Amino acid sequence: MTVPYHAAAAGSVPGTSLVATLPTSFAIQHAAPGVTTVIPAPEEIGPMSYAMSWHPRLDDDAAHRWLRNTIISTPNTS
Repeated sequence: MTVPYHAAAAGSVPGTSLVATLPTSFAIQHAAPGVTTVIPAPEEIGPMSYAMSWHPRLDDDAAHRWLRNTIISTPNTS
């Protein structure tokens, strides 16, 4: 199954035989205690990449530019 966002993946696993590949910190935070087990992904999966997209009319929007720059400058903690 493919879902559009991490929370949908985490919510789809408990009570099933499904497996979700999620960022470690997110998986731990959203694991159902006693129901969901979080284990390291196999090395073959490799790191996850993220992308941002927006409508061109927002290129010069100050608030949107601030948000994009804030996201870019946030250190990776996973």
